[in-house]
Amino acid sequence: MTNSRTSRNVFFVSVLLLVIFITTDVIAQNAVSVKYLWKIESSDTAEIIIEDNVIRQAVPPTLFGFNINFLQFQKQLWDKTTQAPKAGIIDYLKPFKNAVYRYPGGLVANTFHWTGAVGEVNERIPQKSFFDKNSRQVYFGIDEYYDFVNAVGGLPWYVLNIVGLDPQKPMLVADAQEVATNNLALARYLSERIDSSDYPYYLELGNELDRSKYEWTPQQYVDRSLSTVEAIRTEVDNVKFIPALRDYTMRYKIKSSAGTGTPEELISAVVNGLDLVDGYSVHHYYDGHRKDGKSRSITFWMRLMTRSIETYRSIRKQAPEVWITEHGRQPNSKKAGSDDTVRSTSNLSAAISSADYLIAISLIPEVQGAVWHGLNAHPWQLFDYSAKYNDLRPRPIYWGFRVLAQMNLGVGLATRTKSPNLSNYGGGYDIRASAFRNAESDQLGLRIINRHSDYQTVKVTYEAFAGRDAELAHYHISSAAGLDAENEDKDYTLELSPSVQQYSFSDSGEIEIDIPPSSVSTLIIKLI
Repeated sequence: MTNSRTSRNVFFVSVLLLVIFITTDVIAQNAVSVKYLWKIESSDTAEIIIEDNVIRQAVPPTLFGFNINFLQFQKQLWDKTTQAPKAGIIDYLKPFKNAVYRYPGGLVANTFHWTGAVGEVNERIPQKSFFDKNSRQVYFGIDEYYDFVNAVGGLPWYVLNIVGLDPQKPMLVADAQEVATNNLALARYLSERIDSSDYPYYLELGNELDRSKYEWTPQQYVDRSLSTVEAIRTEVDNVKFIPALRDYTMRYKIKSSAGTGTPEELISAVVNGLDLVDGYSVHHYYDGHRKDGKSRSITFWMRLMTRSIETYRSIRKQAPEVWITEHGRQPNSKKAGSDDTVRSTSNLSAAISSADYLIAISLIPEVQGAVWHGLNAHPWQLFDYSAKYNDLRPRPIYWGFRVLAQMNLGVGLATRTKSPNLSNYGGGYDIRASAFRNAESDQLGLRIINRHSDYQTVKVTYEAFAGRDAELAHYHISSAAGLDAENEDKDYTLELSPSVQQYSFSDSGEIEIDIPPSSVSTLIIKLI
């Protein structure tokens, strides 16, 4: 199939392949030096120390991504009358060029029947889902999804159903070979929408089947995944299969299960049992108020993820592609429809939290992409649906991502951060930063979060700019001093057209910058 959609997809993925190739090469050179860059050093004052040690030659645009739960998408963002996205959504997403859009979602993917999601809409067979006992027609189906991804300039990511084949009994586990045959037919259908000779499209092997209502054993997951992988490999080229793993120990809840399952057991079984996988995906939900009082801070998840990377590396003797196919702030409540829950996942505090996460993973070269949960997957809302205005305007989390996306300098530099913890954040800091430069080395970019509710003066040291004059543009979303970012759902400051400020680096390469209260910032510094 040759058309403009194919051309754009081929271009997008060519860029992604180059990123992955270069990144993998850099990993081997810098494995020791980058291992703990996500950690924040405790200090009475804030400092950002930037080295000219290149961590990533090309930081992938796929660090921005959004999960599409097809049911929530067609409920909140899709006009069923016109069979088109609601007004404004496409234009709002275009700034995230080459972002990943994961479909048909998370747990709903395990019960999604693709044959009922293609063809004429009024002829599609209704289906039940993991979350809904009622049969629902699929308005936002596979063709609509690919058209949408193409319209926003994104990259597709498809989650396979390796569970069952009955649209009215979604939890019924079908014969593995029948499922594999069904997925082969799906893969053929998908390949008609892209040039599979050039486009290594990603197929994720189910979603969280080791937990939730499933709790499959590692061997069960391997066996069912292998049937599908082998079937698709016989006919479809250039596909990358990504298993859905975890990097934490889980205590089983279903009575038929017993004890706990460690991430090492799962990773080892899958990596050894599925020769054709190139990496894995994990899910991270952070910074919520847990009833058990345990901290699930960014620091917590970075520690577990780097451990899982080492587990994979010890087995395969090579670095994995790591994809975070769901991340977001953990809700403060389990009542998904409540306004309080929606606010907690997408207010200013959540924007700071998710920006902190993206800054941290940008310093881990094995990480190839991250998908925020989700593009209106209730209660995570990129666009307001119920919490404040009910008119689909972007929420603070969207503007936090937009602030980060203002910078497209691709060369990632080793960045160490020292920070006080005036905010009393469970992760132990207020400030996190990552630094980037352009190929010509005359521009420096910084992404910074400040969790404290007051201004903080940050000393930035970059010896490569020592004694030079520069212009600085400061993009940010922030709160007024003294306010609680948890309550900032409306009255925040957004600066996407900053005036340029003049700075002079000292002979030792230092400048001091004031970072706004409760903020996500991007700084672009150009030598003059």
